Amino acid sequence: MTASTDRSALDLTGITAVEVATFGGELSVVTGAESPHVEATVYGNATWSVERVGSLLYLVGKKRGFFYMGNGVSFRLWLPDHLALKLANVSADIRVRGDVRSLTANVVHGGIEVRASNPAEVKLRAVHGRVVVHGVTSKFDIVATPGDVRVVNSGGELKITATPGNVRLEQVLLAPGRSHTVNASPGNIEVVGIHAPGGLDLRGKTTHAPITAEMPGYDVRTKGNRAHIKRDGPNPASLTLEAVGRLSIEG
Repeated sequence: MTASTDRSALDLTGITAVEVATFGGELSVVTGAESPHVEATVYGNATWSVERVGSLLYLVGKKRGFFYMGNGVSFRLWLPDHLALKLANVSADIRVRGDVRSLTANVVHGGIEVRASNPAEVKLRAVHGRVVVHGVTSKFDIVATPGDVRVVNSGGELKITATPGNVRLEQVLLAPGRSHTVNASPGNIEVVGIHAPGGLDLRGKTTHAPITAEMPGYDVRTKGNRAHIKRDGPNPASLTLEAVGRLSIEG
């Protein structure tokens, strides 16, 4: 497969949002750049373009001809902080690192990885893919169908669905007073380190009893395929875990 790479500076004067859609090549965004630029690698019979529409910058990878196989465009972007990002990719991964204002990412047959970013909202969709979030505080809306979801050293407001797929939460901080939901259907949910500074009201349900629950300092009650874990506080977070599979919770 032939490949060629173009490198271009990007004029982001007045730009508040960046949208990228491509296929067949990794889509990578790093923010905090003083000199915004893009590196586009074209595979096979494909092309790409960049367009400015008001305060929006739009980059797109395009096929030329009838077939996607063997063709694609990989984008590597270096952008300023505090932009709204909307990203889409087919048959390759999406990776985002740095501070952004908001993030929407959709992938088909690929993974999504988000690191060290604190957007107001994060909406991630993976079809036949895996989602990994590391070091992020936000309001999350994550769906993998099918695919696994892993959230590490992160926090905020959680809404996570894997159908089917497994969900693993590691050292997660729950925003006080908010409702958080995690569903795996079918799939397993594993929680290793959960922090709720305002208190916690956790209710878990599984089809594969018994539930494993070890939460020192919390009132832990399990019976069959259900668990209720509670700790009083000034503004408790509500967390619902539902697994058509195994459920394991460790503080």
